[in-house]
Amino acid sequence: MLNLDPWTVLWTGINLVVLYLLMRHFLFKPVTAMMEQRTKAIEDGLSQAEAAKQAAQALDQENEARLAQVRGQADQIVAQAKLQGQREYDQIISSAQADAQAIRADAQAQMEAIRRLERDKVLEKLPDKLQEAARLRMDHPEDTLSQLAERCDPPVTKSALNHRLRKLVELGNPGEKE
Repeated sequence: MLNLDPWTVLWTGINLVVLYLLMRHFLFKPVTAMMEQRTKAIEDGLSQAEAAKQAAQALDQENEARLAQVRGQADQIVAQAKLQGQREYDQIISSAQADAQAIRADAQAQMEAIRRLERDKVLEKLPDKLQEAARLRMDHPEDTLSQLAERCDPPVTKSALNHRLRKLVELGNPGEKE
């Protein structure tokens, strides 16, 4: 049988209690405190990550709102530019049509004056330069002044040809002044 000495059992029990108290004080408390610190640090990190995630979502929503606003402004600017472009286009077309009508009216008046001069047998008595201008206008009624000026021999300026044609109109319409 086993021989147990009560004093040995008592001292062994006291040693175990002292060892437990020392371990509790020097080992368990610091390890528990360290584990609690680590748990708190992890929880803080998680809460910071959640806050950062929410802040990022808020910024994303704000950026989406700004982008939508900028897109709306861009669409408005494009619409205004199209409207302005259409107005300018219409104005240019109207101006060009008015100019073309005035050019046709001038050419018609020039040809009528030249026909009167031919009918009254005055055209052949005019200087060669005026006769050439009359012949070019009658041969090329749709040409612009620039085109007619280039057809002259030698070519003349648009202004010079315009002056000759005005002179022909003046001679062909003696009672009218332009």
